[in-house]
Formats: sequence, structure tokens, C-alpha cells
Amino acid sequence: NVLAVILEIKYEKYKLGTEQGILAGYYSFYQLSKAPETAILMISQVTQGQCTTKRCKCKQSNVLCNSRCHNSTTCKNK
Repeated sequence: NVLAVILEIKYEKYKLGTEQGILAGYYSFYQLSKAPETAILMISQVTQGQCTTKRCKCKQSNVLCNSRCHNSTTCKNK
């Protein structure tokens, strides 16, 4: 199974996109199945801009963040 979103509908066919890119061709309604309605927590959105984990290159290098890292967004590593 592949998690995708509908990008375009043309002649009752669906163009699909994933995190990795756009799938080739168009797919019919019968080739698709609905994703579960369970809420998915996007970790990158929660931690984005806070710089509290090693995902931040500056934090990873034990250096304080500055304007070169990320413009005016606030973080906890300044």
C-alpha cells in the first residue's frame, strides 16, 4: 500500500502524489482505497522551529542558532 493524495481529477481518473513524488499515470476510483480516518501526528510540524532536537544542524553541532540557520523563526537554541 502507498499513502497518496489526489492532485488532479481528469475524466474520472485520479493523478496521485506521495512524499516521494507524483505517481505515473491516472488511476480509477476502483483502484483506490480510502485511508483510515485515524489522526496522524506530524512530528516535523510539532518540532519545526524549536531546535530542541538533533534534527537541527546547529543543535547537532552544539552551536547556537543564528539568522543563517533560519531567518526570523523563533527557536530555543539561541
